Amino acid sequence: MKAQTKWSWLIAVYLFLAGVGGGAFVTGAISDLAGWSTELSQIGIILGFPCVLVGTVFLIFDLGNPRNFWRAYARPGTSWMARGSIIITIFMVINFFYIILWIWPFPEVIGNSQTIKFYFNIIGIIFALATMIYTGILLGASRPIAFWSTAMLPLLFLISAMSTGIMAVLLTSIIAGSGVPFSQMATWEMIDIQLIVIEIFVLFFYLQGTHRVPESRASARFVLKGSVAPLFWIGVCLLGLIIPLLFEVGVFGQNQTTLIVATVCGIIGGFCLRQVVLSGGIHAPLKAGRFEYYLTNV
Repeated sequence: MKAQTKWSWLIAVYLFLAGVGGGAFVTGAISDLAGWSTELSQIGIILGFPCVLVGTVFLIFDLGNPRNFWRAYARPGTSWMARGSIIITIFMVINFFYIILWIWPFPEVIGNSQTIKFYFNIIGIIFALATMIYTGILLGASRPIAFWSTAMLPLLFLISAMSTGIMAVLLTSIIAGSGVPFSQMATWEMIDIQLIVIEIFVLFFYLQGTHRVPESRASARFVLKGSVAPLFWIGVCLLGLIIPLLFEVGVFGQNQTTLIVATVCGIIGGFCLRQVVLSGGIHAPLKAGRFEYYLTNV
């Protein structure tokens, strides 16, 4: 059995950036709803739109002919690609107007109106969560690939997206010298620690559930022992989970340097996770009588 090759690294970037953008927005919106630092809230809100937009550009390039991008919106009743495109578009529109009406260039439009910001936050969170979940559902809709057709994958991508979104906000806050109170950053750091622990368990059960059919078992072997294994063990497990967890818990002390190391490694690991899942996908064979035919580029 051979892994699929149609879904390239361009799709991995798209899935990764869409997740980071959604997670960053949720981080900023919740911070604003909690009445925390304006700088922290605005950093999360600002990161959402460009991350998802750039990710969408990578998707367009993967289509081969950007002029056919409009077809991604066709048949929303039967296509998860169309449903996801609509969800992501609505999220970007909400995020874009939130930025220009609250942060720049027209901050006086919303100003200190907590009511308007509340509705922007709530609606934005809903579509941000939908964006993060959709990235896993999109792969699951590819029925010939059993490794992707599991309810655990959207959950895994949701948790990873939320974690990397938090990391992106914390890292940007440090680099920008935003002056966000340490107590608020520490709170998000503790939330991220819990997300990483949950992600470890979800990843374990995701891989453990591959016993269903031969091609999903082959995917698991490909990821754990095959050519994808170095990216999984080093990129996902070490950089994406173990190092961030140890540094955020405080094994090596707690300061800006350790937080930078944790967030940078975690963000890299988030991308590696998407690439591993894509690279490990193996198509189910077409069966005819006692014969099986494997199509590697369906």
